[in-house]
Amino acid sequence: MDRIPMKPRSLLRASNVYAPCSRGGRSRGECSKCSTRKVEREIYRKHPAAQVMAARRVASGGRIGIGCSANVACYIRGASKCAIAGARQGRTGRVHWRVRMQQWLTMTGALIPAFGIILVGVVARRINWLTEEADRTLLNLCVRLLFPCFILIQMNRSEWPTGASGLLIPPMVGFGLTAMGFAVCWMIVRPFGKQLGLPTSVHRRTFVLCAGMFNYGYLPIPLVQQLFPKGSPVLPTLLLHNVGVEVAMWTLGILILAGKLTKRWWAGILNPVVLTIMAAITLKLTGAWQLFDANARPVVSLIDSIGQCAIPLSLLLSGATISDVWREASFKEGWGVLGSSTLIRLGVLPAMFLGVAMIFPFSAPLENVIAIQAAMPAAVFPILLAKHYGGDTPTAVRVVLITHFICLITAPAWLAFGLPGN
Repeated sequence: MDRIPMKPRSLLRASNVYAPCSRGGRSRGECSKCSTRKVEREIYRKHPAAQVMAARRVASGGRIGIGCSANVACYIRGASKCAIAGARQGRTGRVHWRVRMQQWLTMTGALIPAFGIILVGVVARRINWLTEEADRTLLNLCVRLLFPCFILIQMNRSEWPTGASGLLIPPMVGFGLTAMGFAVCWMIVRPFGKQLGLPTSVHRRTFVLCAGMFNYGYLPIPLVQQLFPKGSPVLPTLLLHNVGVEVAMWTLGILILAGKLTKRWWAGILNPVVLTIMAAITLKLTGAWQLFDANARPVVSLIDSIGQCAIPLSLLLSGATISDVWREASFKEGWGVLGSSTLIRLGVLPAMFLGVAMIFPFSAPLENVIAIQAAMPAAVFPILLAKHYGGDTPTAVRVVLITHFICLITAPAWLAFGLPGN
């Protein structure tokens, strides 16, 4: 599938470009025969060279990454809308509704592989193909070998800003968004905790940790791989962003859940994944990776092959974990927790995150990362933190499971609305 990285909203304003009529006829302001030439001329005027070549490729029958194949300009712009001028010329909203549905279906299709592997993990645990005894070994394998290999390849084979802003702003945004999630949840459950079925401080603290944290690894990474081409700067930006999320989880998250920081709280931050990201940045900045890649191709291919196992195995383990905690959810109880966590995690916080992306002048890759993280359900790992630090496990399980179920409906909508250019 031919795909071009998404562009910022302001790159192309083709106010006088019209899409061909889907019925082959003419409607107000349209030309069903020469619209492709008009589109190419407009694109050539503002974005020459490669984008015109891509336009001709698409017009000649190539497939489009996101959106409708009828409008070449939208494809070049990285958008999913099908009528750039339609909204400005007073056309009906029929095409717009169809395109929004196409967007939703496209985003749903991008989510299905990840959720499908999670479902396979649930089934594998239920039929005892993936036993609990194997979890610890496989988790160590993912964290200490597979993910480091995956990060080394993705961070060094992609082009991304290596300046101070490119390295520092994504982690700061990750920390800030996580802190925002905690703050919003705390402001809601503190006065209304008892009405929501959170009678004690332990229940409320667990709810804040779980509903305030988005899934920042196992779901966003495969989603980025589905939506963006290889070599896109979005995935390295996501990995840098996740460093800030890790710091927030092991500082603010533990402080919220346990009431104080543990003696070795810093050990959680300096985990193999974060250390590998730091090493990958060093290799990128010094040029050592390019030298290594040029002179040790077989070794690089080996690292790449090992790293490709990271995401599927991690999703399988997530499914196995969900299967284990399913019995603790008690969906017949805790309706207040189920409803409030869905509303906050999948409604209030996504709107706030996208508002942040619109207000601040972030780079296009970081805008994409914020939009993807806004659509994510609650993270699974806080369930383990709740067990280890004395939280209420049933509350954590309810928040995680209900948001994973409902996000199959809400995530495609938020992604279609929030990704730059949509």
